[in-house]
Amino acid sequence: GIVVPPGENWGTGIATDSLGNASRSRINLYLPEVQRLHSFFYPPALTAGSTEPGYLYVTSVTAAGAPETGALQVISERGTVVGSERLTVGVTRFDYRAPREVLEGRDRLAVVFGKAREEIQVPIVAAAPQQLVVELIPSPTPADGTTPTDVRVLVTDRAGNLCHGHAVVVADGDLRFVATPQAFGGYVATLPPRTQVGRATVRVWLTPSTPVCLRGRLVEIAGHRHLVDAQGVGCRGELRVLNAEAKTTRVVTLPADGQLPAELALSADASIEIQNGSPRRIHLRGDGVAPVLETLVMAEWRLPTPVTLGVKVLSRSALQIRLRVDVQGMQRPVERLELAASRGVPTLVSAGETWLEFEVPTAPELLTVMVQDKLTGVSALLRVMP
Repeated sequence: GIVVPPGENWGTGIATDSLGNASRSRINLYLPEVQRLHSFFYPPALTAGSTEPGYLYVTSVTAAGAPETGALQVISERGTVVGSERLTVGVTRFDYRAPREVLEGRDRLAVVFGKAREEIQVPIVAAAPQQLVVELIPSPTPADGTTPTDVRVLVTDRAGNLCHGHAVVVADGDLRFVATPQAFGGYVATLPPRTQVGRATVRVWLTPSTPVCLRGRLVEIAGHRHLVDAQGVGCRGELRVLNAEAKTTRVVTLPADGQLPAELALSADASIEIQNGSPRRIHLRGDGVAPVLETLVMAEWRLPTPVTLGVKVLSRSALQIRLRVDVQGMQRPVERLELAASRGVPTLVSAGETWLEFEVPTAPELLTVMVQDKLTGVSALLRVMP
């Protein structure tokens, strides 16, 4: 192998023949251009609106690859760069604060150094959950034995940002349902259909959870110590207490709220490590712990509205007859209606919440069409003359 100094793109070749004659030539090494900027952001994500800063570390080098100090600029789309410090030649740290809004869940930073430019993305997450908004759909729900009740839950932080990644449970009496996260940012659980009318209190509660705790800190509330993340959400999982030599002195399994055992003693120079996260010095802070949120809503099941059906001809041609079925008092008519014709097979071509449109082949004789609700037996009959 040949070692080439940074920035050198040419080499010299020497050829010698059998008589000792030597010739020299320049050889283009075709080395790639040196990347002049390297950026690293810590921690992996920041809480929207938090006063705790993130740090952007930038290494700048010359075209030859040597450390270089020059005019660096960091431009943020939504957050704020609050200061900078040169740590050594070619290494600069920028202090950054996240915006208050999560929006698409990230902020974009551009680092500019002369003509060199690098863009990085900083994940932005919501702060600790503070409010539950629950909606029942439909409300009231028909007690028809087929219509379920969707319990839709929106969870927001103090700034109104939607909160993700927490555990939401819905309880209807002795029945419990784990709400499923939705793409739009909420959670949904489905109560099964009922055939009896009545009312019930539905309980919805949220247990804050955090997937990883890289910036754990201690808070002390009412005599209890909790290990929480930057959002105030309890760090769960395995905690390791490290001494000054980074050796494990104690292993503790934390509950969901991150409460530490009362007998656990921590010295001033101890560090913590959560689920293989980054060790951090322990400092007591009284910011509080994200609480379990709970709310109650009243669900109601009523007698279903009587089902009514109507069928009519919309248009006809030499090949097809287009029919429209109007529906009242029915949920999901596509699933409940059955259409039959005395000749040919009806084909569904369009559907709405209160209507369906079908096509049937044109017949040279009398055509009879019957529409029936498979659940209640309500039906409508149409005779089409040739």
